[in-house]
Amino acid sequence: MQKTWLKIEGGSPLNGRISIAGAKNAVLPILAAGILVEQKLKLENVPQLLDTDAMVSALREVGVLVEGSGVKASGGDTLELCMVAQPRRLPSGAHSAARNIRTGVLFLGPMLARFGWAQVCLPGGCQIGARPLDLHIWGLEKLGARVLEKGDRIEAKGRLRGTDISLPFPSVGASENLIMAATLARGTTRLRGVAREPEVADLCRCLRAMGAAIEGEGSTEIIIEGKNSVGLRGATHRLMPDRIEVGSYALALAATGGSLILCDTPPREDLQAFFEQLSLCGVECIEESEKIGEGVRKNTRITRTADLRAVSISTAPHPGFATDLQAQFTAAMCFAASSQGQVVITENVFENRFRHLLELQRMGAKIDLRGRSAYLSPQGTLRGAAVRASDLRASFSLVIAGLAAQGTTTISELHHLDRGYESIEAKLSACGASIRRIEAKKTKATESINTESMAISREPQRTGNSIEKIASIAS
Repeated sequence: MQKTWLKIEGGSPLNGRISIAGAKNAVLPILAAGILVEQKLKLENVPQLLDTDAMVSALREVGVLVEGSGVKASGGDTLELCMVAQPRRLPSGAHSAARNIRTGVLFLGPMLARFGWAQVCLPGGCQIGARPLDLHIWGLEKLGARVLEKGDRIEAKGRLRGTDISLPFPSVGASENLIMAATLARGTTRLRGVAREPEVADLCRCLRAMGAAIEGEGSTEIIIEGKNSVGLRGATHRLMPDRIEVGSYALALAATGGSLILCDTPPREDLQAFFEQLSLCGVECIEESEKIGEGVRKNTRITRTADLRAVSISTAPHPGFATDLQAQFTAAMCFAASSQGQVVITENVFENRFRHLLELQRMGAKIDLRGRSAYLSPQGTLRGAAVRASDLRASFSLVIAGLAAQGTTTISELHHLDRGYESIEAKLSACGASIRRIEAKKTKATESINTESMAISREPQRTGNSIEKIASIAS
C-alpha cells in the first residue's frame, strides 16, 4: 500500500509565471452536453484532473464515444465526444464510475431531452454540505419528466415540453441541467432565477455553437427555443480559463509575498468581487495583454509589496465572493499583520465548508467558529505541521498555509487536490516554492512509527471550545 503526500518547506515568496488551465467547473457540465450530439463535439483547453477522468469514465458507461490527446486518455488539451446510439444502463452502483462524482447528475437533462429516458447514480464528490437534487428533479418534472429514486439510482422518463420555470435559489447544477434539457424540449422554455456563474454562461456558449437557440446567459433569465430534432450538431468549443485557479494562486501570493503573472486569465468581471477584496488586502491585481503568435491573451499580474492587511468576507452566489475561494482566503488571512484586528469569514452557500479550520489550527491559527462565521485573529505567521485535506478547496488552503508557514508542512489525502488542480507542484516549484510529492511504500516495520509521528504532529492547538465546534462540523 502506498501513501502519498505533499511536503512543503515554507517561507519563500513566489515569483514567476503560472499558466491557468481550463475551468474545472465548466468542463464537467460541458462534457455532459456531449450526450446531445450525434456528430463530434470537440473540446479544447481541457484540464487534466481526476474529476475530468471520472466524468469521462461515466460518459463511456452510458455509451458516449470519447477520444482524447495528451498523457491521460481523458486529459490533454483536446477531447472529442459523440453519442450515436441509445444510452446503456449503468452497471451496479459499486462498479459504476459515476458514483464518485456529483456532476454525473447532469446526465439527466441531456439524456432525457434526446432519448426520453435517463438513469444516473446518486452523486458523490466533496462533503461540504447539503446539495440536494430537489431543484433538478422539480425542474425536470416541470418540463414533463417522471422522475423516480430507485435505491442508489435516479431514473427519469418522458418527452419534454418547454415551459416557464422560476428557480427559488440560483443553483448552478440545476440551472445547467435544465438549460441542457430545454435545448431539445418541444417549444419555448423560460428559466428565471438562473445562476449567473461564468461557467453557466460558458455552457450556453458551447450549446449555441452546437445549434441550440439560447438567449440571456450571464443574467438571471434565460430563454431557450427547443429544437425539434434528434440531437444537436457537432461543434468546437474552447473552455474558459479557471477563475478559481486564478483566485487560488493569487491568494498563495498574498500569503507569501512576491509577484506572479497568471497567464490566460478570464475577464476581470468574472472575479470582480474577489479582486476588490484582494486589493483591500494590499495586493495589486493588474490586467495585462500579451501577444501570442497572431493572437493576444489576457494575463493578470498579482503583486504584494507590503504587509498583508486583514479583510473580512462574506460568500454569495455570483457576482458575490465565490464560496470556492473561501477556504483559500481564510488561509491567506492567517498571515495578515497581527496588528490588523480580527477577520470574520462568513459562509452563506455551503453550511459544512469550514472543515479546513481544524487543520489550520494544527498549524497555530487562532480561529473560533460561531454558526456560519469563523472569527480569525491574524498572527502574521503559522508553523508547519502534518495536516489532512478534507475537500477540494480546503486542500489548496492547506497548500497556501504550508507555502507561507515557518518550517515543514505535509499534506495527505491528495486525491482531493488532484480533483481540481492540474500540475500544482510543477507550477509552484517553477515560481520558487519548495514543494514536492512523496510516495512511500508502507511496511509493517514503519507503519507504527508513521502512525505515532502523525498522532504527535497532529495534536491540535486549542482556542477555547473552537476545536470541539469545528470537529463536530467536520464529522
